[in-house]
Amino acid sequence: MPAHRTCLARWQLQSAGKAEEKMCRFCGADLPDWRGCWSTLPKADPVMTVAHDGQTHQVVVRPGLEGRAAFERTIREIFGSDVTLSGWESFDAAVFCASLSAGQRQMRKAAAMAAADPAPVVGGAPASAPLRRPAASGLRRALGRCCDAILG
Repeated sequence: MPAHRTCLARWQLQSAGKAEEKMCRFCGADLPDWRGCWSTLPKADPVMTVAHDGQTHQVVVRPGLEGRAAFERTIREIFGSDVTLSGWESFDAAVFCASLSAGQRQMRKAAAMAAADPAPVVGGAPASAPLRRPAASGLRRALGRCCDAILG
């Protein structure tokens, strides 16, 4: 029995940075890109909340090597060069999940505003301020929580 596409994509996200993200652990076959499963969901500029030594900051992030390098520079500017960052293998997946979460927040905010003021919104949904909540330690734990919230 083949796996449901969204279930397989969830498994791949939970396995971000490991071989199972791109390859079946049982037969070794290449797996399809998990991003395609949610290509129709709304997305917005992703923001990650980062906490260290009692400080919490929200950082706009971008996928890819350049986005990762910019994120690392920003974190080191904020917290200093002695901070240790881990979980890089999950960075792009975490950015993708953050983008989906931001898109969902925008939709909820637009729906709440429409319910409060039934006047039509001109030019699309209003921009949403990033949601503030405690950050997880490490990208992998944040990714798991994000995937559970989005896909669960």
